[in-house]
Amino acid sequence: MSSKVRIGLFGFGCVGRGLYDILSRNNTEFHVEKVCVRQRYKHRGPDSNLFTYDPKEILDDPNIDIVVELIDDHEAAYSLATEALQRGKAVVSANKRMLAGNLDTLLGLQKDRSPSLLYEAACCASIPIIRTLENYYPSGAVHGIEGIVNGTTNYILTRMFHDGLSFGEALSLAQQNGFAESDPSMDIEAFDAKFKLCLLATHAFGVVLPVDKVFNYGISTIAKEDIAYARSHGSTIKLIARSAREDGQLSAAVLPAFIPLDHPLSSVGNEYNGVLVHTPYSDAQFFHGRGAGGHPTASAVLADISAAASHYRYNYDKTQSDTKPAFTNDIAVDVYCRYGDTDIARELSLDSIDRRYSSKTHNYITGRVQLEALLQSKSVRNTDVFVGVLPVVSQS
Repeated sequence: MSSKVRIGLFGFGCVGRGLYDILSRNNTEFHVEKVCVRQRYKHRGPDSNLFTYDPKEILDDPNIDIVVELIDDHEAAYSLATEALQRGKAVVSANKRMLAGNLDTLLGLQKDRSPSLLYEAACCASIPIIRTLENYYPSGAVHGIEGIVNGTTNYILTRMFHDGLSFGEALSLAQQNGFAESDPSMDIEAFDAKFKLCLLATHAFGVVLPVDKVFNYGISTIAKEDIAYARSHGSTIKLIARSAREDGQLSAAVLPAFIPLDHPLSSVGNEYNGVLVHTPYSDAQFFHGRGAGGHPTASAVLADISAAASHYRYNYDKTQSDTKPAFTNDIAVDVYCRYGDTDIARELSLDSIDRRYSSKTHNYITGRVQLEALLQSKSVRNTDVFVGVLPVVSQS
């Protein structure tokens, strides 16, 4: 690459604007040559000559070294990323849905092409967790990863627990403060966290998870009764993404969980993220930082730009290991289920029940169920039921 690294930027939303702001203020090594946007008549601030509406002005420009993709449309993002890689340009992306859903294909391109594809900003914003998993831990060294990887849901749950807000009130506050989109479904239904977990699992264990087979359950049905239950048991509620290996197999799921107040993840508040990496010899290692916001996410994008300029690339060595685990949903999890219709409780197919509670206002049961049964159960998706993982996150 030339001494002055030229960047073609797709998208000028919160993160794209944050990146442009950081580069304009602090960095002369990297230069944004062109920004491709979709909406023609939106006021954006910088010189209008910087913007284009034609992707080819970036993709066809031989002087552009790195393509930075920061758009919402995962299908368009995939098309842009693959074309840029095929044209010999390095790509930096923050689109976790695009990456997780097409990782096998993208890995194939990485094997066949020299430019790098980097995506630290796709997981946990300011926390350098992907590169840490990729470079620091050798194959077989990680036994489990678990954490809070979505800033929107964590902000909502923090306000529900500490301020006594309802889910709807907390969501509205998150939207007012820029932590939630006008359509927050990808966040609150835990799809965003699932996509991030899939990426983390690849770098931790060498396994490309089948996205549609990873169980996710969001926070939209959490009510004040559930908050009260957590309080009565000395816990708070967090949306936890977890993947663990045992006996040659790897499980993965995203669920709300009851976390004891003395646990490291319980103190991760508002839009912050936190990840625990479990290893057999060094105990759990805790990573903490801002998980949302234009500048925190843009800082991760900038780190990837700098790495790509130095020809760094993910090696994906763990994906080639003969000892990498096989993905499975054949594991049992302990759950708490609040329901309105007694038929729902029967349809959940619990292997065992520890406790039943009924009152005029609500009912709940606690017990154990197979993860595969949760994945297949339509009752779990019923808006009257909340499913939470009871086994508190291990600290070993």
